[in-house]
Amino acid sequence: MPAQAAAPVPHRLAAACQEWDTDNYTFGVRCATSQAYYAKVTCTNGSSRKTARGVITSSNIWSYAYCSAFGPGYYKVGGSGGVVYA
Repeated sequence: MPAQAAAPVPHRLAAACQEWDTDNYTFGVRCATSQAYYAKVTCTNGSSRKTARGVITSSNIWSYAYCSAFGPGYYKVGGSGGVVYA
């Protein structure tokens, strides 16, 4: 049985990262690093929670996580957005 790779660990935004967090449905991040990363945010519709993640990118390119991907009524849980280094 092959060993499983360790899951990426979410980090609060590092000094080299900038966030986009100006609406209730989208969280974005870009980091001035060559290391791969993506945006991650917790979403809720009031009764359930899901995690949205953006595309993996690097080199100061924006990655956006969309709560709207889960359908109407899902919105961001305040303070749950961050960056994950992949």
